[in-house]
Amino acid sequence: MKFERHIGIDYSGARASESRLKGLQVYETRNGLGPRNVATPTQGARNWSRLEVAQYCATAILSTETVIIGIDHAFSFLTSYFERTV
Repeated sequence: MKFERHIGIDYSGARASESRLKGLQVYETRNGLGPRNVATPTQGARNWSRLEVAQYCATAILSTETVIIGIDHAFSFLTSYFERTV
């Protein structure tokens, strides 16, 4: 199946879900066009919040377009886990 829409998210989970974060970015391609940075849906706001990203993804999934969403979450274990000796 070919996807009509590709969404890529550079994710930052710092602070509260409503906090606006500079490191939280959304990019999108549609129908083979090059990627574009997607502006937050909130008028006058420069940065996305995690809540807005979740709502954006939910709307995309519920649309009639075939969509794939990739999230660069940078998930890792705590440093203390790596420093333990067995």
